[in-house]
Amino acid sequence: MTAEGIFQFVAPITAGICLILAMGWMWAPKLILNIFGIAYPDSAIIVARRGAALFLGIGATFAIAGKSHDETLRHALCAGMAVSCTLLAILGFLERSRRAAGAGIWLAIMVEAALATALVLVLCLN
Repeated sequence: MTAEGIFQFVAPITAGICLILAMGWMWAPKLILNIFGIAYPDSAIIVARRGAALFLGIGATFAIAGKSHDETLRHALCAGMAVSCTLLAILGFLERSRRAAGAGIWLAIMVEAALATALVLVLCLN
């Protein structure tokens, strides 16, 4: 399979994950924080909703660019999102290790690691 083919498969999945996260963080931040075992003061809700806006923008970018044949665009999107997902997975692991987050954070870590792996695969095949 080519880098373009894998990207065209991964891009809508990335867009979907980002859309789900945006909706969750916007309208049900307490539920997500509860799953992660994290307290949810007003400040956490404000930051969560602001993060939702970022996820929505990233999702829209991947949804629109998903059919792109431009190698430079694919490379930039995959590199940026792979870095973000890798860092999020590492942060999740560290937060879990120091018991600042509950076991529910493992779901996020697994999704972030899987997505980072798929995006790096696109980069390696480019």
